[in-house]
Amino acid sequence: MARCQNCESHVTEQYVAVFAPNDADHPRCCPNCEDKIREGADVRDARAHRGGNGEDPISYDPEMFAGGGSA
Repeated sequence: MARCQNCESHVTEQYVAVFAPNDADHPRCCPNCEDKIREGADVRDARAHRGGNGEDPISYDPEMFAGGGSA
């Protein structure tokens, strides 16, 4: 089972195929890593807090999109 090298959360094999380096079996960070982001071949601290809680990586606010436009 693939795990994030930063927070050790489980990640899918599809996530590894897309986001891990070609020679790695585990990604360097994942959507649960609020404080880290991928930048090229490196992982760096996020410049701003992304506002998530690590439990719900995708959230939708229907009131935000009530007008049919984008954010």
